[in-house]
Amino acid sequence: MHHSTVLSPIDASLRKLVSEHRKIKDEPLLLAAHYVPARATKDICLFEIASGFGVETVDPDRTMFEVSYGSATGLPLEPDQDLRLLLTNPTEWKVAVRQKWPAVRALRDAISKGHVQVLYQTPKGAELWRMIGG
Repeated sequence: MHHSTVLSPIDASLRKLVSEHRKIKDEPLLLAAHYVPARATKDICLFEIASGFGVETVDPDRTMFEVSYGSATGLPLEPDQDLRLLLTNPTEWKVAVRQKWPAVRALRDAISKGHVQVLYQTPKGAELWRMIGG
């Protein structure tokens, strides 16, 4: 028996945003996941791995690129809520996993609590995600 899944407005909006990110040709999207971090936040958190992002460099301060957006994203956000986008590339991701960067620990924690939903992945993205047990 087939059950249709009703997406919340935020799920539907996140999927639309991810489909827009998939159109970026010079930084192909490999993985996108919605996660809820352990630290108390009302923000909507989206993690993405994109090939070529940041010219495949690795941050010397062991910090992945993170940016916050308000309601300009078109997402149905609450007045005091932002979209937090955490971005990395495959080269940096492998180093971050090996060195257990804070962002990796936060994602692992969210996975262990069942607070992660993968919205998109290529075979390469799935391989990279499995590096932390996703």
